[in-house]
Amino acid sequence: RNTDEICMAKAIIVGMAVLNDDPMIRNIKEGRSKQKDPALPLLHHISLPQTRLGLDSVAKIEDYLKISILVVDWFNGNKVIYPGDSKFYNNGARCLAL
Repeated sequence: RNTDEICMAKAIIVGMAVLNDDPMIRNIKEGRSKQKDPALPLLHHISLPQTRLGLDSVAKIEDYLKISILVVDWFNGNKVIYPGDSKFYNNGARCLAL
């Protein structure tokens, strides 16, 4: 059971671990504390609250991580609800889909 409201930050941590072939990916995917531990400093460095984040927070995270983040609404037929910042498309950075 989830006991916090930092799901987006934790999803980004998992996605970054996958993109970066982190050797601890299995642990990160399966353990909420393994997701929360790196998610909290991420939020702190960007001055974001430890609460539910809106789509406006995605741009701040993209700028900090220098990566484009595509956000889709799974409950709405995978409709794109945030297309990611295009400034990161052509510089060799990879895209993270949430």
